[in-house]
Amino acid sequence: MVGAMVGAECSTPSTPPDEPDADTYEERAIQEVNRTLRPTGTGVDASQIAVEAKRREDTVPDLGTQLELGLRPEHMEVLLQLRTILEATPPFRSVDSLREQAVAARLPDVRVYYAANRRAMVFVDAQQQDAASLEQALAGQLVHVFYDQAPGGLSELLYEPQGLLDGIRVRKCLLEGHARLAELLVRHGSLGLDDAARAELDPAPQHLHATLTETPCGAGAVHLYARHRQGGWPAVLKAVRTPLPSTEQLMHPSKVDQDFPVNVALPGWPQDEFEAPDPIGKATLVYEDVLGEQTIHRMLLERGTEPEVAFLAAVGWDGDRVRIYQHESGQRVVLWRSVWDRELDAEQFAAAIAPKGIEPRAFRVERHGRVVDAVSTDGPELANRLHATLSAVTNEPAAQPSDATSTAAIEARGLVR
Repeated sequence: MVGAMVGAECSTPSTPPDEPDADTYEERAIQEVNRTLRPTGTGVDASQIAVEAKRREDTVPDLGTQLELGLRPEHMEVLLQLRTILEATPPFRSVDSLREQAVAARLPDVRVYYAANRRAMVFVDAQQQDAASLEQALAGQLVHVFYDQAPGGLSELLYEPQGLLDGIRVRKCLLEGHARLAELLVRHGSLGLDDAARAELDPAPQHLHATLTETPCGAGAVHLYARHRQGGWPAVLKAVRTPLPSTEQLMHPSKVDQDFPVNVALPGWPQDEFEAPDPIGKATLVYEDVLGEQTIHRMLLERGTEPEVAFLAAVGWDGDRVRIYQHESGQRVVLWRSVWDRELDAEQFAAAIAPKGIEPRAFRVERHGRVVDAVSTDGPELANRLHATLSAVTNEPAAQPSDATSTAAIEARGLVR
């Protein structure tokens, strides 16, 4: 049991006088794991946590909410749209079907989770579970409680000023990374991990149903483990509260404080001349975002790209911007521009997202130096005209030799897992 663990890093203090005896199995588990986490600075007020017990099949509504924690509603829509564009035979026809499959994939493994909307710790068939495994999972969920009980709660922790997907992804990865460290602390008794235990920081993805639903985020755990080795748990807490500017830096330690994302500019929707004989038509901007390296890498894996190819295609990201327009004809138009450290990186990415040949829409990819433009429309004529507009204004930022050098070194090391 967790309470029996010893060691300087996680010595178990006695129960505080103001902590009442627990009445149920679930409450006792919370108290036991909470004692272990207190020396890390992440102890919680257990009296403020509601405790619920549910059958596995009754957790489905909660799990959908859990998977989309911190996201804007539009994020799942744009990810579905991009998957539909990139995959010749997309497996999902709606956000609801994508969400259902993601929940179904996670359902068999869920042990316990924190429902922030009602401040409840939900135990799933707790009495039937192995106690040690349950306590490990509980440790990660108590980290969620810790941040939710702090001023501003989880919403402030995950808040990205512009609501950009890449920024939210960084924050979610750090939250889940901290949770993963807590789980490993309970599992191993300390964070003095051997090589085999370190591999548990970043396990191979088990599910490829939805780009943002895989937790814990291995890159976040690896980053925070490095901070812990340098400065202990205070350094972990500081790193979570001061997120890196991109998932690129999160995924590649050599790029931290060195390779910063560029602001990618897209020209506005082209305006027709008065009484143009072949008007392009009007369109309204309905969505704009930055996807980032981690989301791009995951989408390529979901497309069925070989892991090594997906790795090479995503490394070297320097910035991107995706826009979705509603055209007056009723169609949705997707413009996606990305900038890369080297022309080689742009070539690798353009090849990886090139049409497979059976797309239901007109999807074209063009490269201009280190800039890659992708356009998706209902027909080729509009796609061609938009590409002409984009190619006239590439706005390619100045190349940074140090960024190219670090990218080349990462690729030389290859995909390591």
